[in-house]
Amino acid sequence: MTLIIAVHNHKTIWMAADRRLSTANKKVVTDEACKLFHYKQAIFGYAGLGATSRHKTEPSEWMKEVLKGRNDQQISLLNSLILLTNAMNQEFKKHMVGIENHVTLINAIDENQIKLYGIEYVNAISGRTLNLKWYRKKIGKSFWPPCRVNAIGSGVNYLSRLNIKLDRLIYLLRACDREKVNRLTVADELANINYQISTGAEVLFNDISIGPKCMVSWINKNNCKGREGGATQFYDGVARVKHDRGIPLVIGGLDGVEMASELMKLTAEHMNTLRKDPTAKMDQDKLQELFNRLRKPPNINLK
Repeated sequence: MTLIIAVHNHKTIWMAADRRLSTANKKVVTDEACKLFHYKQAIFGYAGLGATSRHKTEPSEWMKEVLKGRNDQQISLLNSLILLTNAMNQEFKKHMVGIENHVTLINAIDENQIKLYGIEYVNAISGRTLNLKWYRKKIGKSFWPPCRVNAIGSGVNYLSRLNIKLDRLIYLLRACDREKVNRLTVADELANINYQISTGAEVLFNDISIGPKCMVSWINKNNCKGREGGATQFYDGVARVKHDRGIPLVIGGLDGVEMASELMKLTAEHMNTLRKDPTAKMDQDKLQELFNRLRKPPNINLK
C-alpha cells in the first residue's frame, strides 16, 4: 500500500509518492521503491501492485517499457494512456493475486492545460474477475479549487483519521502562483504531509504500509516564464536528500535515464578531445549512432 498525492496550481503540477513496499502481513520489503514515472508533461503515480513477486519489476519501470520506442511527437497523451490501459489489461491479471485493485493517477499538462487522468484496475470478485476502467477529467474553472489536491492509496484514510490539515499546502500553492514561494517549498510541504501520515499511521494504528521516505516531482507549464521544465526532490522524512536512483522517464521515445547516462559518457569523451584540440566539434555520427542504439521497441511483457 502507499500514498500518492497530486496537486496543482495555475502554473505547475506536483506529485508525491512514498517509497515503501510492504507485504500483507505488515513486513517492510524496501524503502527505496520508485512509484513515479515521467512521460511527456505528465507524472504517473500508482497504488496497488508495488512490484511483481518473481522478478521484482516495479510498475514504473514497466510503464516506461510500454511507452518507449514510440514517436511521442505524433501520439497524444490520451492515446498513450489507451495503449497503457490495453497493456495493463493484458499483463496485470497474473500479478494481481491477493491485491484488490491497482490505481494509476496521472497529473498532466496536456495541450498546456492541467488535466487529471486515472486508470483503475479492479479485482471485483475475490481475485477471479478483473475489470479495467479509465477516466479523464479536465481541471478547469468549474473544478477550482476542489481539484487542487487529489490522493490515492492506503494513506488517504489517514488524512481524516489523523486530522491532517491541508491549509498550509493550499496557502503555498496560491503563494507559488504569485511567485511568492518557489516550487521546492511546495514539495517540502508534500514531504511533510507524507511523513505525518507515515509516522501517525504506524504509532497510532500499527500500520507500516506508508513509508517515511518519499519523492516529489513537479512540471511547469510551457508559458511559465523562467520556470521551464521541472525537477524531482527525494526526502528522508522531511529532510532533502540526494537522489539514490533514476526516475523512469521517456523522452522522444527513448529511456531518459539510459540516454542521460550515455550522453554523459559521450560528453566526457568530447571534453577530453577539447583539451587536445579546443576547436574540435562533437562527433555527430557517434551521436546518431547512440540514439539509434537507444531506440528500442516497446515491451509490454510484465515479468
